[in-house]
Amino acid sequence: MLRHDVLSVALLGIIISAGTSVEARAQDGPEDKDKAGGDWRLTEPRKGFCIQLLLDPAKLREVPDGVRLLPAEGYAELHPVLRRLVSTQPEYRSWSPSSLCFYYLTRVVGASESIGDDKDPAKAPVLAIWTVAGQTGTSGPGNIVLDLRSNDGDLRDAADHAGLELDKLTTSIGPVPREDGPPRTEERRYQIKLGKTLLVWDGRDGEDTTHTPAAVSWLWQARGPNRRWVTGELTLKPASSTPMVGSLRVEGKEAMARALQASPIRYVGPSYEGGEGRLRLH
Repeated sequence: MLRHDVLSVALLGIIISAGTSVEARAQDGPEDKDKAGGDWRLTEPRKGFCIQLLLDPAKLREVPDGVRLLPAEGYAELHPVLRRLVSTQPEYRSWSPSSLCFYYLTRVVGASESIGDDKDPAKAPVLAIWTVAGQTGTSGPGNIVLDLRSNDGDLRDAADHAGLELDKLTTSIGPVPREDGPPRTEERRYQIKLGKTLLVWDGRDGEDTTHTPAAVSWLWQARGPNRRWVTGELTLKPASSTPMVGSLRVEGKEAMARALQASPIRYVGPSYEGGEGRLRLH
């Protein structure tokens, strides 16, 4: 479950300006996937951020079997932005809080080989995690993974070794086109394609940067092979956090796109950069 030791943050929304240095060591274990796991150390992350959402539980189709979705009303870890919305628009109190996060990684050291380490941030390995508030029959309230993806084949293989299956995503970073002149140097366009769903964020970093913010940690559960639940624990100690100023567009007609488009809010940020972190899978 997402815990923000400072500010109101739901973790780092995963996608954005440039890479993150990560060392990931998946445990070299037996072939039995039920005993797989991972302990990945993230060093000098370049950028990450989350998109805060509310999902209509009556229309959400990606929920794993045995999961009960939880409403925003009464949810202890509700992001302050979502809390304000449901307090003024009670029709959304029964909708479920959700986070879609992206992480740009510079280097990932897997079980037996290095991954990434390209100086071009546009070619950095990216990890995407989409969660919703819910609980299984044996667990308390928390974050349930709806979708896990990466653009990097080696990273997907490392995750598979650790007991998780990652689908593929594609991403690009470039200038924001303008009709009235050349692109502005401070603005960037991030395009992320998750299956047939396309996310486009145009914007820039805000001015109120916080240096050495408090650590944030995020706990979630994902359905692994053989219907086994895998617990992920991500802890970040970023060097800085910065508001994100811009606009997000969601394109597509598949179930994921419709769920994101139906959300009454799609709040992006803040972005986290630098520092260190750790991701454990068990």
